[in-house]
Amino acid sequence: MSDDQNSTLRGSCVFFDSVNAGPFARDWLERRRPDLVAMVELLVNTESHAAQPDGVAKVASLVVRKLAALGFTFTEIPPQPLPPSLDWLEELMSPGVPYHHLASSYSGTRRGERPGRLLLVGDLDTAFPHGSPTSRGFRVRGGKAFGPGIADMKGGLVVMVAALEALHHLGVELPEIAVVLSGDEQAGSLGSRQTVEQASVGADWCLGLECARQGGKLMSARGHIGVGRLTVEGRESHTGSAHAQGRNALDALARLIIGFNRLTNPEDGTYITVTMAHGGRRRSVTPAHASAVVDIRTRGPRFWEDVVRRMQALATSVETEAKVNVELLAHNHRPGVRPDQGTYHLLSIAERVGEQLSFKIEAFESAAAGSVSFRKPGTATLDGLGPVGGGLMTSEEHIEIDSLVSRAALLAGIISELSLSKVAMAE
Repeated sequence: MSDDQNSTLRGSCVFFDSVNAGPFARDWLERRRPDLVAMVELLVNTESHAAQPDGVAKVASLVVRKLAALGFTFTEIPPQPLPPSLDWLEELMSPGVPYHHLASSYSGTRRGERPGRLLLVGDLDTAFPHGSPTSRGFRVRGGKAFGPGIADMKGGLVVMVAALEALHHLGVELPEIAVVLSGDEQAGSLGSRQTVEQASVGADWCLGLECARQGGKLMSARGHIGVGRLTVEGRESHTGSAHAQGRNALDALARLIIGFNRLTNPEDGTYITVTMAHGGRRRSVTPAHASAVVDIRTRGPRFWEDVVRRMQALATSVETEAKVNVELLAHNHRPGVRPDQGTYHLLSIAERVGEQLSFKIEAFESAAAGSVSFRKPGTATLDGLGPVGGGLMTSEEHIEIDSLVSRAALLAGIISELSLSKVAMAE
């Protein structure tokens, strides 16, 4: 398509008449594929763990600069101290680094030409601390690009920028768009949660830019998740001369670990996993102290309350049997997202655009959670609109390079149709 043709298309707003922004965006993006890959490489090679605020700021500056050229204005929101009641949670989510020392988040908006308000949610930080064994740099192998945070979610940031650039180039009129770039997602979003909640006020739709999973599926639901801290206090004794006088905290913890893990019920969407455990101080002394971290994932508040109640009951039982003291603290830091009519409407748009782009759109209910969890309840929500990826939080984290173009075109097509659907519903 020539530049003259592009100009003509921009002037006539043909995309809203023929609903074909996705294919036109794909053609434009395909010619810029090297630029998209280069941007991913630059982002991946910029370390941006939440405890590296300078790195997060560098990633943010690149994204913000590109979106500012499209008419967005951004505000930096520094992190704030957490209330004392959450000191235990802060240490779990951000070990050794106070929450107010973590990275900032960024909130931006662009005025719209069409009805409706869209919230796009992206994350700037990764799960890879500086110097971690899995924190290898950007590399390409077999049609895939690898690197820390490339799927979760620096590839998604590139897809978002590319889609909006394509729509801007093609002259497509858009709804009002809000963008939140979180700097602490991997640390539980305890600071950025309020930023997303505020940006979602008045939003008709919320789209998340985490990677597509399971070969390219979008996410129609996100888990209702949280974390628990389990602490057992017993009594020290010499393991030989005073064996009977001891109260083994580690033994009690082992019973609880087995019992908690058995509460997992995939049919209910409940997953309980003890992920870290510590106990004992010397080989010949009965351990008086033991602790563990529990990852808790459910489908919604009812399931969360039920499983925490069962965990508490199990803790009480072991406390009595082992004659130890057990403390279980639990905090639900991410509300779940359940599919509703708004979700299915967004999926129908995605499926239609996917057909135009010659690939099939499928979705699944994810037990994981993301920043879309904080959108205002009732907002039509869909996640997984980043590139196709996998291996999250491991040395094999990757995206499929071809999907940078195809998924940016998909996102562009979805956004271009949102105002159409808003107008149609109003009529």
